[in-house]
Amino acid sequence: MANQNPNSAGSTQNDPPIGSLPGVQRGSRLISAWSKMMLAHVNVWDGVWSKLKSGNYEMKDWYQAIAESVDLASTGAEELVQIIAGGPQGAPWVSFKWPAKETQSVRPRRTVDGKEVLKGEFELSQLGASHGNPVKAYARWEGSTVVISIDANSQPARGEYIGFVFCDKYAEPLAIITLYVPDPTVTG
Repeated sequence: MANQNPNSAGSTQNDPPIGSLPGVQRGSRLISAWSKMMLAHVNVWDGVWSKLKSGNYEMKDWYQAIAESVDLASTGAEELVQIIAGGPQGAPWVSFKWPAKETQSVRPRRTVDGKEVLKGEFELSQLGASHGNPVKAYARWEGSTVVISIDANSQPARGEYIGFVFCDKYAEPLAIITLYVPDPTVTG
């Protein structure tokens, strides 16, 4: 139902939809992403300054701060370009095929500083099953990337599974994980 103009008593004239001003939503996402990136940089250099003032500063602190800043800048720039170009804004997908012996790394499509607390253990649920044997998976930080692994001790049934990697700062997932378990009787 369209919005009615409250200034015209009994009018049937429809107002434009909320958020219809061109570029407002993209502009607010751009400003938000930029400010998150800058705040993350400030946190890095504030830590360096605190060590310098306390007399506990070492050259390794400088190298670490430079590396963290470069990592933050590349992640932040990627997020800004995606917003400007209208690229994907959702969580990246990571797919495994059973048996999933290797880990996979994924870079979230948002500025993170690695201090976010990941839900380290999570479950992949079987699609189309009302109940079943969920598969355990694990997530951990490695710099600004999330490293994901599937529990090799799981005993999944044939089918497709899905799960989500969350952290303590955001309501939406950082990554979406899928697992395909083929029929063991089919080769190829």
